[in-house]
Amino acid sequence: MTATNGFVAATEAASADRVRLFNGDSAPGTSSYTNCFLSAAGWLKEGDASAVDQSASVVFEPFRAAFIVTTSARPNWVIQQP
Repeated sequence: MTATNGFVAATEAASADRVRLFNGDSAPGTSSYTNCFLSAAGWLKEGDASAVDQSASVVFEPFRAAFIVTTSARPNWVIQQP
């Protein structure tokens, strides 16, 4: 999921492609999300002042809910199998 593969990177989360990771799967009783967006520097957590690139982190863990929010449709993109 990179700009090279057609995803949209931006300096502001609202203008970029984003990923929403549901926290309730790992912390029962919570209904919050960890939000990341694609920037020129890579995937960043929204609101993280340190702006640490999360691209090398495991984001899509087994049995965890996630949503991909794109600025435009990507009908030919699929998640690669490990």
